[in-house]
Amino acid sequence: VMHSKIDEFIERVPVGRIVNRFSKDIDNIDSEIIGSFNGFMVLGCYTIANIATVIYTTSPYMSLIIIPVFMFGFWFQNYYMNIKRELVRFEAITRSPILEQVGDTIKGLTVIRSLGLQSFLRKKFITNLENNFKNALMTYGLDAWYALRTALVNIWIVQIPAYLVLAFFFKTSNVSPKDLAFFFFGAMEMIRLMLWMIVCQCNFESKLVSYERCIHFEEIQPEKMY
Repeated sequence: VMHSKIDEFIERVPVGRIVNRFSKDIDNIDSEIIGSFNGFMVLGCYTIANIATVIYTTSPYMSLIIIPVFMFGFWFQNYYMNIKRELVRFEAITRSPILEQVGDTIKGLTVIRSLGLQSFLRKKFITNLENNFKNALMTYGLDAWYALRTALVNIWIVQIPAYLVLAFFFKTSNVSPKDLAFFFFGAMEMIRLMLWMIVCQCNFESKLVSYERCIHFEEIQPEKMY
């Protein structure tokens, strides 16, 4: 960036966009991405170990539950991430005008006060904040939508069949209550870990948007002397 062409980059790209890349996006790359990836890997290993333990100690039929959960979970995850990636990009884009206005306001504070433009700039700043908060609000709503769908997957695939088995087949079967309870609780814990692992994957993938945004700065053409 320091060696970029003045007429093609420095004079054309807003300062707020540059500050945004070197503040929020770099912070996500340095701290958030590593933490999200470590959490995803640790939870993934724990989930695999839990699945193997439950299948080994209960029944191989437990593996039949995994297939529909992964199918529904990853279908929701793909649908969810296609929208969330764009919302994260929009949230980052709408953050740049806020940073740019703060810097410009501090530099031209004497001119603003002499011309009486405080009310105009205040309204402009509030408008920029609202545009940024709209994307953040939609992101929270999308997260709630995804959490509800993953909870419904757990209810329809594990809990409702478990209650039906208890209601209609337990009296006629030779399975002990201890084994049945361990089977059901193990299945619910296994599904909970699997869905939470998919959530961690979504969180890690959304943080990669910052890396994607910073990669564009590597394509800047420098001046000839550099």
